[in-house]
Order: sequence, then structure tokens, then C-alpha cells
Amino acid sequence: MPHSETHRLAVKDALKNALLMAHSQVNLKASTRNMRIENETITVTAGGKIINSHLVSHSYIGTDPKIYQVTMKVLVVPTE
Repeated sequence: MPHSETHRLAVKDALKNALLMAHSQVNLKASTRNMRIENETITVTAGGKIINSHLVSHSYIGTDPKIYQVTMKVLVVPTE
């Protein structure tokens, strides 16, 4: 398994995605003037605790060393 910055970032992103898929909350705040949206803010919050994770596969995609894919199994429990 490569111990590169690319690998570390791919694993970090996979764990973040697991949290988002397990439990996320989306908030939207919009302000209008004359029936037009002036400002819109979207906030996404993920919550949960990673209990276990297992790296299933990892590989570079194509010839670019910065395009890297990981597949993981992650057990997440939501936090209340």
C-alpha cells in the first residue's frame, strides 16, 4: 500500500463520504429582495462516529499519479 500524501487524502475523503452518507443535515438560508434571491447559503453537516473501517482496494487510475481511488467498508453510527 502506498504511503503517499495522495493515498492519505483519498482515505480521508472516503471516510468523510461515509459520514455524509450515514447521516447528514442540509440547511439553506436565502434572502430576497424584489422577488429575487440576493444571497444564498447552504450548510451541510455530517455527524457520526466511525466504529470500524477496512480498505478494500486502492489503485492509481490511468497514468496520472494524482488520480487515485480507494474503496472502503466503513461502519458508522450516528451521534444523537
